[in-house]
Amino acid sequence: APRGRGVQEKPFSRFAPQQPRLQQGRQPRHIRAPPALLAQHRAHRAQGVGEHIHPHLIRERHGADGVAEPAHRRIQRGGVQPLLHHQQRLGRPRGEHAVHKKAGHIPAFLFSCNLCATLHVLPIVSGMTDKSHASVPVVHVLRGLTALIITLYHFLNYTDFRGALFHPESLIRTISFGGFDAVQVFFVISGFILPWSMYGNGYQLAHYRKYITKRILRIHPPYIVAVLLIVLLKWGFEIYNHLPLTFEPSRWIAHFFYTVPFCGFSWLNDIFWTLGIEMQYYLFIGLAFPLFRSPQIVLRFLPAIVLLGMNIVWPDARIFSTYAVPFCIGFLLFFYKTAFLSKTELLVGSGALCLLNVILNNGNMWQTGFIVFAFLILFFEKPLHGSLAWLGECSYSLYLTHGLSGSMFLYFTHYHNQSTWFSSLILLLALILSLLTARVFWKIIEEPSRKWAACINWR
Repeated sequence: APRGRGVQEKPFSRFAPQQPRLQQGRQPRHIRAPPALLAQHRAHRAQGVGEHIHPHLIRERHGADGVAEPAHRRIQRGGVQPLLHHQQRLGRPRGEHAVHKKAGHIPAFLFSCNLCATLHVLPIVSGMTDKSHASVPVVHVLRGLTALIITLYHFLNYTDFRGALFHPESLIRTISFGGFDAVQVFFVISGFILPWSMYGNGYQLAHYRKYITKRILRIHPPYIVAVLLIVLLKWGFEIYNHLPLTFEPSRWIAHFFYTVPFCGFSWLNDIFWTLGIEMQYYLFIGLAFPLFRSPQIVLRFLPAIVLLGMNIVWPDARIFSTYAVPFCIGFLLFFYKTAFLSKTELLVGSGALCLLNVILNNGNMWQTGFIVFAFLILFFEKPLHGSLAWLGECSYSLYLTHGLSGSMFLYFTHYHNQSTWFSSLILLLALILSLLTARVFWKIIEEPSRKWAACINWR
């Protein structure tokens, strides 16, 4: 007899024996799934991966005799309506809790294997599919745009012993004054994209060592090369001015471990402070993320509560909890994209956090404005101009090297009391040189480090 028709197959005893009803007053017959499909689900379950949904997860249909037809046979004859498509068509919520409560919308073989309890449906929200966990285009573009804003801020406010590139009271300097706070966008992105990636890759606490290794390989090599270039450039200036070479091994070691502010040193490049904050966050989120998937609301939001509490009780600019608000807004966006939060809860929570940020930072509206900007871009996922995509690729390289290329160009071309037009021209040339240098640095240094990091698989 065909499989599933007229044959009562033995249920899998190592799964839950209690079988839900497909319809009121009728118990389903146990239908064994195709062996390859079952092996795939078992492998996912053994590895702790609960984020993958197989296309065979479809609406249950019954034959004329009331017996459920096997999923693989319905697929073969082409009469299948995928569950995810069914949800989209009906406009129902999509996410981890999107599987219909009515048992008749889930295949019988999933009940017989009790796979429903361990399966989590990935969110299909605004184009973010399961393939997008490793790369979200709007995040790359936003990161590149932020790096460009910070670069322009440093160039517009360039000052050396000969004076400022632009007059301190000029309109362009006034407008660019708040560009320093654009780094808040990076923190919002990190608060969202790391949990999003960890969720999509089935991260568990047992993966912590591989996770940290992956982050170090991705971030550390370009940073170390930038530090070495700064040291060599400093030695070049000392040789040119007939000064003794400076050897600071303790300071270099502090840079290697991102502990410069805790050791009483100053960063070789002021922008490196954000990398120290990010590394602290990486260590924290790797330990805290398992709580994000807790069924208990208090545990799920405990990491955000801890960060906000540390920010209020122990405000220290050297510790990443000082920037708890942008990180927590990223957390809320993650919860919303994975259907743990409703839109109303997201907007109310984010609004309260922005108000708290204004209070904690003495009314700094620039900082809050950049946080809101990042929130809106990630919330609506509206793609920015396509020409910025290449900028997103080399955004980290631009952030690391614009001081080595553009600022050095301004140092050799900037003269006191020069005209505004000439200052604008050399500013444009410095920006172009910085972009070209960043692209070369990305190709030679950053892209290989990214490939090394990609070789590490959490699973």
